[in-house]
Amino acid sequence: MKKVRIIGGGITGLTCAYRLARAGHDVEIYEKGEELGGLAGSFVRDDFIYDYGPHEFCTEDPLLISTLKDVLGSDLVVREKHVAQLFNGNFVDYPLSPLEFIQQMSLSFTVKVGLEVIYQRFKALLNPSSDNSFEQWVSNRFGPTMCSSYFKPYTEKVWGINANEIDPRTASDRIAFESAFDYLFRATAYFMFKKNDFRSIHSPLKDKFYYARRGIGSLCAALAERCRELGVDFKFGYQLKQL
Repeated sequence: MKKVRIIGGGITGLTCAYRLARAGHDVEIYEKGEELGGLAGSFVRDDFIYDYGPHEFCTEDPLLISTLKDVLGSDLVVREKHVAQLFNGNFVDYPLSPLEFIQQMSLSFTVKVGLEVIYQRFKALLNPSSDNSFEQWVSNRFGPTMCSSYFKPYTEKVWGINANEIDPRTASDRIAFESAFDYLFRATAYFMFKKNDFRSIHSPLKDKFYYARRGIGSLCAALAERCRELGVDFKFGYQLKQL
């Protein structure tokens, strides 16, 4: 048995404490605030439960799923995703299948995007250009039309920053597909064979997710209760001064 001290009582700290305590270790959690859960917490207002941020589990990891079932029991629910985005004045399903793209977009738009993607592909093979911004990264892989009509306005709305001023690593981290061809290949596998894509946490090619029935805060509350049953000691009001 070892003595383990964990800094922070968020979902990561609680999960670590739970696993370590189950293995027989002496565990303490030091939390700055007066409540557990951190950003993975919930609050109640007018009889409704709100999460501080969007939290869900899109996974096929057997250890994670078994841990969720063990902690939440019947309060672990599986939900199917039903999402749409407003694009070119119409609500389109998200993720959009290659066939739906052709059906829902105008012929001129589809042809223009297709030609740009092919051109950018050959251009990258013959004369690779550097990715010096988010906008450039997207244009090099999906063409300037898709960049200006979808990726650029969406990104600027979310981040509040001009896409030319965002680091290209943000694009490679946040966009699940390396190119339009990569999207076509993986989307075809998803829509034809219902093959969920777990290679990227940001991939939209997943049709279900695991969630706590009463909000993500209930998962943290259940984890904390299990930790207390296993002898984990909680210390509140402690702030990290130095390492």
